[in-house]
Amino acid sequence: MEALSKTGNYNTKKQLAQHEKELAKAEKRLSEISLIIKRLYEDSVTGKLTDERFAELSKDYEAESAKLKARVRELQEANASYREASDNSRQFTALIQKYFDVEALDAPMLNELVSKIDVHQSLSLNGKKGRWGTWEQKIDIYYNFVGIIS
Repeated sequence: MEALSKTGNYNTKKQLAQHEKELAKAEKRLSEISLIIKRLYEDSVTGKLTDERFAELSKDYEAESAKLKARVRELQEANASYREASDNSRQFTALIQKYFDVEALDAPMLNELVSKIDVHQSLSLNGKKGRWGTWEQKIDIYYNFVGIIS
């Protein structure tokens, strides 16, 4: 539980706060650009601005707007992902607390805690073959909600 909370929650909270700040700034700028384009159009219609200058300025603002909209989508997706990871972390923590004092692992507990186990090919560590050699076998345990925990 400590390893999960140390790696996941701190980074998630910090990054989420940074993304929220950047998202608010980008959305504010999008509103400003919208107003600027409206004013440019009005200035173009009233003759305060030439058609060429209007086209040049509006093209620049439209490009900036398109970049900001793409960035807003990225940030919203990242925030949703961070929130999901945080929810998964809380669910896993609750599940671990449920089985905290258990002395023996049984099949229902295993099914509730673990999504899959990958057993890799065993490797000889000392180059000897047969039953007297030293072997190493990697096993990856994927826990529900959080995946592999180092």
